[in-house]
Amino acid sequence: MSDGRRRGVLIAVLLTACTAPTGQAPSAPPPPLHLEAQVPGEVFPGGRIDVLGDAFLWGTAGETVVWFDGSLDDRPVAFDWPPLELGATHLRLGFTPAVRAALPAFGGRLTGQLRVELHPADQPGARRRGAVPIDLTLRETPRPALTAIEPGPVAPGQGLTVAGADFVDGDEGRVLLELEGRFTPADPAVPARTVQASRHPLVEWRGRTQGVFAAPTSTFGLAPGRFEGRARLVVEGPAQTSTPWLAPVTITFVGPELPAPPPATLSRGAALHLDARGALPLDAAAQTSTRLRLRGEHRAPDGTRRPVDLDWVPDDVTAGRSVRLALRTRSAPVEDAPAPPPGPGWSPGVFTGDVELVVRAGREELRTPAVPWTLTIAPDTQHVLIDVRPGFTEGLALFGLAAAETRIVERIVQVCARDFAGLRVHCGTTPPPNVLEFVTVELGGQDPNGLGLFGLEASPRKDSGNRRLDERIGGHDPETDAHGGVFVSSFLALSPGASAPSTLADPAFDDVFAPFSPALSEDAQPYDPETDPPGTERATRADGAVRALGALVGSTVTHELGHALGLSAASDAVHNPGDWPLDLMDAGEHRPFAERAELGDHPPARFTGPNAVALARLLGDP
Repeated sequence: MSDGRRRGVLIAVLLTACTAPTGQAPSAPPPPLHLEAQVPGEVFPGGRIDVLGDAFLWGTAGETVVWFDGSLDDRPVAFDWPPLELGATHLRLGFTPAVRAALPAFGGRLTGQLRVELHPADQPGARRRGAVPIDLTLRETPRPALTAIEPGPVAPGQGLTVAGADFVDGDEGRVLLELEGRFTPADPAVPARTVQASRHPLVEWRGRTQGVFAAPTSTFGLAPGRFEGRARLVVEGPAQTSTPWLAPVTITFVGPELPAPPPATLSRGAALHLDARGALPLDAAAQTSTRLRLRGEHRAPDGTRRPVDLDWVPDDVTAGRSVRLALRTRSAPVEDAPAPPPGPGWSPGVFTGDVELVVRAGREELRTPAVPWTLTIAPDTQHVLIDVRPGFTEGLALFGLAAAETRIVERIVQVCARDFAGLRVHCGTTPPPNVLEFVTVELGGQDPNGLGLFGLEASPRKDSGNRRLDERIGGHDPETDAHGGVFVSSFLALSPGASAPSTLADPAFDDVFAPFSPALSEDAQPYDPETDPPGTERATRADGAVRALGALVGSTVTHELGHALGLSAASDAVHNPGDWPLDLMDAGEHRPFAERAELGDHPPARFTGPNAVALARLLGDP
């Protein structure tokens, strides 16, 4: 381990509990504590060790105690080792001044056991213990070396790859690359300039022998050119040192470049990536920015054409390499919103023309040659993320169906997909890839509003026309002072025996859920797939309960999504006027339990009449 390279050691240890006192029956051992330590081969003052575990404790939950016992070059050592950082599954230990003071010297081979003990606050006297071996080399002072620098070509924003030895990281210190020499621009009309003591920070640590250093435009600018001179590493921190100069060093710098992008399709709320060499992020301190300049025309599906001459600011930039472009719906005209920034047209159509990359650094601006591009702006697609919150699991336990949570969530997603079948609406339980704006629907337990609501879309204004794709049915809306979401525990009010039964309470509710729900019956036994295997009567009844509860929650999700999409389309109100048979946008009092749960042969509600027409216009096939 003395070659200076970082190596990872992953060791799992299970330590059983102590035996019970003599004469007493042994108690069940606590769950084993799993530990994994990530140990570098060599450590300098300020170095760190990361330990992964399954249940670290702090604060009101309890205490995590860490100590070490072993030897340093055969000399016994033992010391407490308080973590620098502590989380549920990760702790970080540092070779701090206090740890260094506990050692006879900071040099040599440290071996022994890192021990962890957990003290749960709610179980006085209980202990969970684990240990993991430590074997590493301590060195008081790094001896950095610089052996090679990548000669380029390097574009603005890209880094300089450097090889050497003893690259420090984190609390060990800060390593800088210092350059001195002369920079000659590729344009012969621009005079060469002297580079003196230009220091560049480490931006990517690749172990003790390699790193990537920033090549800031404040030193080299945006234009192509060539640096010739010398370089060294400078280490700042617990051990100040520097390497001898490496010479001669030659680095070639190239300017920004935008390769001709392939034809692309993009819809509102989605994003795409384009290669863009030399692109720089928006950074007020560094005074850098990037934009794309589009010139051409936009052709609408009806053949209408209009000229396009605008700047498009990327949503974000991978320095030196690429840009991410997005059609943000917040840029579309929305009532009471500020004027939108320039964009390539927020309605469906095709842009054809040229695009160029414009990069700025301070007062310097460089434009790449214009290249042809075709961008199709597709009709809107509404993505929906169904976000299952911990309260939802707690609510299912009240129904006695917590063991069927996965199946219930699958049923909810199926109901969502069915209710929007034939439309550009996609429902799922994971964030959609390359989509920045989507509706999030939180599935919770108790109604935080204290009103026993089944669900609530809490935004203050009706989004007629679905101008906003990025909305959240959940959390607290400060403008309405209400909490949105879908609240599974509230459905228990559909039982006639509830403490505060709903006006929609139905004896059929108890027929479906009482065999499993401890909230409905003292004789209830929660569903358990181990004791209720397929083919048994209880398993069959559980299947029906899963289907019914999935429909109850699922149709409430689609009802709240209807609000987010700007329905009801029949009036300025958010619900249908009166009772429309089997329409999802009816007010709650017009949607009985049998309809919501799809009991027996009862058909599911759907979007009908003006609501169906509005959805087809917004999210149907062109």
